[in-house]
Amino acid sequence: MFIKQISIFLENKKGALSRMANLLGEEGINLLAMSIADTDEFGIVRIIVPSESVFRALIVLREEGMTAKISNVVCVRIPHEPLGLAKALDKFAELGISIDYSYSFCSSKSPDAVAIFRIQEDEKILDKLKAVGVDFLTTEEVDKF
Repeated sequence: MFIKQISIFLENKKGALSRMANLLGEEGINLLAMSIADTDEFGIVRIIVPSESVFRALIVLREEGMTAKISNVVCVRIPHEPLGLAKALDKFAELGISIDYSYSFCSSKSPDAVAIFRIQEDEKILDKLKAVGVDFLTTEEVDKF
């Protein structure tokens, strides 16, 4: 149930994000979700792209001198309503599962939202979350979202 995410380290200067987006767009790579965390000198841009584009995106970014890496995250279906996210987070908390970071996205194709979580890569943790009703999206479902 882990999904591939690309993290890109960008210098915190005008046009860097635009350059990254243009590089991917010119290759026909669509961004499904994006998050940015910044400091004074650099930013970490985390993106989800369609699964068939992950490795091509990594190559394109690296060929242009950008530092980029792939990591695993989980995508959780969240009811797009008040307390939808809170109820999912309660399940993580009840099981003592730490979340390193999170971001989300929505689509007009679905009544639900998707929360992306970076957690410890452990299938047993996923099994515990599934057992308490956490609804993970597969790679194929994310691609269609």
